[in-house]
Amino acid sequence: EYFDKVTKPSLKPQLKKLLFGWIDEYQPPTVLVPETAVPCVTTYFDKLCPVLPFIREFEKRGYKVKFIVIYAPKEKVKELGTSRATKEGKTYSSSGFVLALHSAQQLYKKYRTLHDFIFVLNDFAENKLPVPISWDRFKRFTAAAMLAEASEHIL
Repeated sequence: EYFDKVTKPSLKPQLKKLLFGWIDEYQPPTVLVPETAVPCVTTYFDKLCPVLPFIREFEKRGYKVKFIVIYAPKEKVKELGTSRATKEGKTYSSSGFVLALHSAQQLYKKYRTLHDFIFVLNDFAENKLPVPISWDRFKRFTAAAMLAEASEHIL
């Protein structure tokens, strides 16, 4: 908890500076960045989608940005998140699940004509890799998840 509340907020911007310093010095042809891109409520304002300046930094350096959007069923995410929380002594909350889906949609709508997107379904099947899915299938998963979330709060 100390790390998340005290260390992480000041450390994260420093890591980004180090990353871009390294990129500027070594100019690698490919850079893989694990980034959740959450929250991204709207792409109209950086404050409501903090990943936008990060994306622009790569664009400014001439990189072709590619997005990999991984969808997993909420039940499985909750199961694994709860298990991980127990092992690490943290609390797990599924409250950000729908926001994550919405964030991916917002980024796709903004960048779909500029950058490549790969959507995959990770159903955590044993001995099987996640499978590519279409934008339309991702939208259907997202709509179903949002409806389920809304019905949980209404009922």
